[in-house]
Amino acid sequence: MEAARDLMLGHTHELDIGKVNDRVFTNFFGIGLITDTSENINSELKGTLGRLSYFISTLQTVRTTEPFRYGVELDGHTRTGDAVMIYISNGRSLGTQTLPFSRESLHDGLLDVLIIKEAGIPLLKELLGRKVQGEWKPDNDRIEYVQAASVRLTTDHPMRADTDGEVYIEVPAAITIMPRALRFLTGFK
Repeated sequence: MEAARDLMLGHTHELDIGKVNDRVFTNFFGIGLITDTSENINSELKGTLGRLSYFISTLQTVRTTEPFRYGVELDGHTRTGDAVMIYISNGRSLGTQTLPFSRESLHDGLLDVLIIKEAGIPLLKELLGRKVQGEWKPDNDRIEYVQAASVRLTTDHPMRADTDGEVYIEVPAAITIMPRALRFLTGFK
């Protein structure tokens, strides 16, 4: 009954959606450690342990992840360096963990870009252990966080990318935000 009323009243909520090349994503696009973790999950453990299998794969993968050379253009500003993971997000979580840079607004026209320069348990702990929401500035210079509406990403060799948990795209990639492109029917104004 409430859904019918909302439909009649036309209450909607609009959210941004990410676009990588000619494909869309709702939560994230990532290369490096995140893709390696997804590809290294033991299917038997995944069936038995569910999301815990992702944590096990992350702990196994973080020890063997090698840095890669990248070039990234963020809203026209270029930077280069070495990283073990680049994570571009339009969402609030990575797997089951709320990210430290989660914002209240998923309709601000910006992507969150995280460049992790070195792997290790202390870095994962900083990234996934913070529970307070709001403005976040990493305590560690091996993590770089910026926001941008447009990202062009290249690497020194072709790399597979994880997009919303699926690995089917390779870098180089052009990532943009499509402001308020996803409309939901809601029960609030």
